[in-house]
Amino acid sequence: MPDKKYRDLGDVMRAHPEAAELLHKHGIHTCSGCYITFFSDFEKAAAYHAVPDVKKFVADLKAFLEKRS
Repeated sequence: MPDKKYRDLGDVMRAHPEAAELLHKHGIHTCSGCYITFFSDFEKAAAYHAVPDVKKFVADLKAFLEKRS
């Protein structure tokens, strides 16, 4: 998990709506009704969306959040 203050992607998106660009880059397309995306931990959300490289996604998300801390 990239940052303990973010339990799930919903926490990230509420704090940093601009994270949508990073999610889209990795094939995670968000919609307002997608509980899987917003209420799953990062790895599970990536798996549900068939992200080809989950480790790269988590590393990119971690780098994104570190820049904003």
